[in-house]
Amino acid sequence: MRVHIPSALRRWTGGRDVIEVPLAAGARITAAETIEALAREYPGLRDRVLDEQGAEAGADSEMWIHPALSGGARS
Repeated sequence: MRVHIPSALRRWTGGRDVIEVPLAAGARITAAETIEALAREYPGLRDRVLDEQGAEAGADSEMWIHPALSGGARS
């Protein structure tokens, strides 16, 4: 499984923009379990991206992590 890391989080991944999480063919894990697997290697990442949702991902999946956006123009 391939996880794409946004530039705002790369300081916790040693500058890596894509990380491969090894999964057996046909294996399924949740998005949270994917983040937990990443956090074992890159501990600072977990608390910045994990919530309580449990979407599933598999060996052929790709996950894109997008930083939260806020702000905007007043009318």
